Amino acid sequence: GTDGVQKMSKSLDNYIGIDEPPAEMFGKIMSISDALMWRYYELLTDRSAAEILARRERCANGEENPRDAKVDLAKLIIED
Repeated sequence: GTDGVQKMSKSLDNYIGIDEPPAEMFGKIMSISDALMWRYYELLTDRSAAEILARRERCANGEENPRDAKVDLAKLIIED
């Protein structure tokens, strides 16, 4: 789920519905933790493992703001 602990569930209100308005999806994705963001990248995008690892390292090294990576993640998910 969006909390990174519980399973994704409508009853727990920690889910991102595929039919939700884009702005709502964007807000929910932006609310996930930076650590959980990488799992979402792996599971929900078509980015290669190498691309994800490189971006993760840039964020860890301070070369890129994790917020920017999360914005891009949100855009990819909404686009799909």
